[in-house]
Amino acid sequence: MDNTKKTRHFNRPKFIDEDERLLDFMWKIFQWNPEWLDDPKYEKEPPPIFEEERSVISTSLFYENFEDYYRAMEPLMLLEFFHILKRDANDDFSDHKEKKTKNISGQIHGCHGTVINKSKNEQQKYKRVQRFILETEVLKSIEGTFPIRGELVRLKYNNDQEILGYIEDLSRIILSSSSSTGVRCCQVSTCSGCLLKLIFQIRTKDVAIPNSYKSTMHLTTVTSMGQYLRLIRALEDLPGSQLFKSILKPNCEDYLMSEANVSTILPLITNQNLNKTQLEIIAGVVETIKKKEKKICLVQGPPGCGKTTTIVNIIANVLKDPTAKILLCAPANKAVDDIVLRLLKCNDCFKKNGINLNIVRIGRDEAIDPGVKDLSFANLSFIAQMESINITKTLQYEKEESILDNANIIASTLSSCYSYKMESKYGIDRAQSIPVCIVDEAGQATELGTLIPLMLGVETLVLVGDPQQLPPTIISQESRERGLDVSLFARAQKNFANDPWNPIIMLNTQYRMVEPIARWPNKYFYSGKLKTESKVLPLPFCHYKVLNHNCFQTQSRHGNEGEAKLIINLLVGMIEEFISRNNNIPSIGIITPYHHQRKIIIEYINKLLRAGKQRIQKKPNGIIDKKKTDKDDDEKEEEEELLNPLHRALKTVQINTVDGFQGQESDIILMSCVRSHGIGFISDPNRLNVSLTRAKHTMILLGNFTTFKKNVMWKNLLDDAETRECLINIDDPNLSSVSLRNIVIEDR
Repeated sequence: MDNTKKTRHFNRPKFIDEDERLLDFMWKIFQWNPEWLDDPKYEKEPPPIFEEERSVISTSLFYENFEDYYRAMEPLMLLEFFHILKRDANDDFSDHKEKKTKNISGQIHGCHGTVINKSKNEQQKYKRVQRFILETEVLKSIEGTFPIRGELVRLKYNNDQEILGYIEDLSRIILSSSSSTGVRCCQVSTCSGCLLKLIFQIRTKDVAIPNSYKSTMHLTTVTSMGQYLRLIRALEDLPGSQLFKSILKPNCEDYLMSEANVSTILPLITNQNLNKTQLEIIAGVVETIKKKEKKICLVQGPPGCGKTTTIVNIIANVLKDPTAKILLCAPANKAVDDIVLRLLKCNDCFKKNGINLNIVRIGRDEAIDPGVKDLSFANLSFIAQMESINITKTLQYEKEESILDNANIIASTLSSCYSYKMESKYGIDRAQSIPVCIVDEAGQATELGTLIPLMLGVETLVLVGDPQQLPPTIISQESRERGLDVSLFARAQKNFANDPWNPIIMLNTQYRMVEPIARWPNKYFYSGKLKTESKVLPLPFCHYKVLNHNCFQTQSRHGNEGEAKLIINLLVGMIEEFISRNNNIPSIGIITPYHHQRKIIIEYINKLLRAGKQRIQKKPNGIIDKKKTDKDDDEKEEEEELLNPLHRALKTVQINTVDGFQGQESDIILMSCVRSHGIGFISDPNRLNVSLTRAKHTMILLGNFTTFKKNVMWKNLLDDAETRECLINIDDPNLSSVSLRNIVIEDR
């Protein structure tokens, strides 16, 4: 499979040295007032972020031309970007996100401006942005505390004037001495006492910035902007892609896989036992890739249907061609690493079949799974550097090039796949390309995010996901309502819904859930097309129950204390049942749609754990020293042994939001529905589908369901549960753990 070619894209018109639409997007952001980010009145309704007359329109199922496509997408991206800035400015945004302010001051050097687009009407004003240089000197020890390349920053000058800017570039020069103090430096890059000269290249709006060596400006990071500019680049470069027409106007012919006989992929390299549909999908995708067809293949993977296994076997068969190179992507790091780890488990099978698995993982090391970090581009580059003494920049560049050249799988999130290194190697107008891209969890990827790999020359795009599960996360309510949260997969599915030649192939056998759990989601979300062939461990509890109580949610935030207590009592009762039978504790998860309810449940469990520790203050040979904070491993293990089985089991329970639990599973799932008036985003079918399909053996829903019956979908679920005698009314919110356990215990 030849990955080289002379050119991929038509020559796009350039203005000066940059893309006009990219600068135009930046220009619009530069017009925003930084004070808007601090003003609470703009939490829900945005300020006038559009300099021109506002023209936000909804997305469509298909587009007549590129201008229509761009006109729909770009304003929605601006709206979403503003809401992300507001979210990141809120200290309470995340339970675990540590907010670090990065700032620095320096002296301003020469400015010069760029006209983005010349006005056709003399009465219209020119759009201009300008670039300037800011220099300063710092100790290397403060690395990480100042803004860096790719970040949107607040620029403060003349004491109180403030505007937004973008750091295009940042150069670091190790100084032998400070120009201001004369202090000498060792010039060793690892020395924290080294002095660095920082040279920032910054873009901002066209305003009168003091242009003097004595003028000082202060920079404060707002957020990283690189991924949003990549989205604009991907949008702008779409007309040059071989898949351009297929994306604007989806038609069956451009999405149909090639016909292939299953025998062409047998015996499977992985030696796995797959069902007929899996084999047909693998054969069709592999044949499409072999023929180098310019197509988009759509594989729908409902919960528990072996989606990851199917992807691994597609990759295995494609790599039979020793010249093949695959770009493996997903919206999130975890999804990427899950597939990489599965590939590594099959490595012996690959070797036996003469396939040398050579994976390079692109991305930030801190975001990569520990089991995959050895394959990271940064780690492989470091190893290559250590192999040579006094390595030159040229040699280092060549070694990095060879790392990518030798890879047959490059794994990355969608956002990171067009990193600087990837762009310089496979980007637009480069001689090399990556013709095949497989995207997992494609239903959770924004449509624009799915366009990013196309800039690397992708011609066969394989989208694997499930539009019936969670959509892409979009913060702006208006952007959601206008369709920015519709993935390319979901848009194609809507286009082909009534087409007799519908090219989407769905995996149709689920191996996760017992049939009573799968029954309603299968009927409601998948038209009853799923077969169940799950094999689960026997447990002493029912498979499916819906517990209706009369507890009310709090008025201020989305929490329900009474429901949380019921959840904890039920959890304790179930764990004690396992203990009384001397059974191993299975995997247990608690899910809820709301972060605040998750906090409440975690706090209740922590209270139980603290109470357990208080009972074991005495050890067999003395008293545990409460003042000792750094316990060694032996002491921690000894204290763990002293905890009773209930408290040890409580520490293993996973508690998360529904969104945070997608892609995971547990033997037992307890779901806290929280709401008692209005049901908010719990009315979202995708979110309910994910909620109901995480459990393998036992699925218990708890809620005050009176208000839920006003929703058609929830009424269907509750009526179904009542018909199946799975709906139980709980009149006493203070039921004991024993009473609750008896409600869900296995029918004898």
